[in-house]
Amino acid sequence: MKQLFENEYMKILTSPIQGILEVDIKRTSEDVDKLNEHIAIINQYIKDTKNKKLILNLNNFLEISKESILKEKFIPCIGEQEITQIAVITGENVKVKSLVSELDNYLKHEKEQYGVYFNIFEQYDQALQWISSE
Repeated sequence: MKQLFENEYMKILTSPIQGILEVDIKRTSEDVDKLNEHIAIINQYIKDTKNKKLILNLNNFLEISKESILKEKFIPCIGEQEITQIAVITGENVKVKSLVSELDNYLKHEKEQYGVYFNIFEQYDQALQWISSE
């Protein structure tokens, strides 16, 4: 696994399995500008690495400051880069699971438009096994 980027909010790595980019959210911020900045960083690494699969580790993702940024900037970038499979890791935290489920429904139209599919897992090993077998 090669680390590409890290700050106090997230870490971006390439998976040992070729073609998979991993984003580990370490903590969230209520600041809309920070969210926008982090989405831009993730999008740039998606473009630069040309990986076609994504693992999002959202164990510590308890809030989002502006959901429309995901709708307007994140999903379109993923779709344009032809990423169709995203493994989302929630851990066992009920709040994280609930937020991810709500976001999944909120982004339904955009996911359909770009052919993006989310699969939600509690553990990293489950997510890696699923995404590497697809």
